[in-house]
Amino acid sequence: MWPAALGAGHPVTALSRRAASQPFNLCFHGIGTPQRELEAGEDEFWLEVDQFEQMLAMIRRHPFINITIDDGNASDFTYALPALLDHGLTATFFIVAERIDAPGALSSAAIRELVRSGMRIGTHGLAHRPWRNLRGHRLEAEMRAARIIADVAGAPVREAACPFGSYDRRVLGELRRHHFARVYTVDLGRAPRASWLQPRYTLRKDDTPADIERLAYPRRNWHFAGRTLIKRLR
Repeated sequence: MWPAALGAGHPVTALSRRAASQPFNLCFHGIGTPQRELEAGEDEFWLEVDQFEQMLAMIRRHPFINITIDDGNASDFTYALPALLDHGLTATFFIVAERIDAPGALSSAAIRELVRSGMRIGTHGLAHRPWRNLRGHRLEAEMRAARIIADVAGAPVREAACPFGSYDRRVLGELRRHHFARVYTVDLGRAPRASWLQPRYTLRKDDTPADIERLAYPRRNWHFAGRTLIKRLR
């Protein structure tokens, strides 16, 4: 199903080829009622259970849309996992190492069940801090958090998501030095499927499936390209 908003003059074959080569990455956070105290402004990124289900129903029509879920909230297991399985979808869950087994967060057993269910596990750092603000052993600890998460998951952790989308050339250098296979940001845009650095759109509670469907289709975005280049080089 192609969005009506595209209108005439958009050949399906051209859109299909471009979409297949440049996936659209979505970033979810919490679902339903939070079971922990939220950080300032975090409630803007929590979706209702029905809203999440509606998003998945839309996503399954467009296989080039990739799902990622940040922060390792308990709702990843109680709501996201069963809904994903019902819709025949998979996701990458980016986990904050220090939150594992904390109230309102994923338990060790839940993380292992995500893996057994065919989901992928990535790192969102040690303590959910902006990486661009860190130096020395503090940044190193954030990089090494992947080992903690991998030990819990019983599976390799080779992908990272920058907390708050905070990165620069120095942070990217550290991520490469630690041999992460792919890194996700929260920049709106698209990148080739094989690209090491992958932008994502972060869903907010006022987004609708129709909004996301319109965003999912590729278009040239020189503003995004320029902004991302600045962040990589600064």
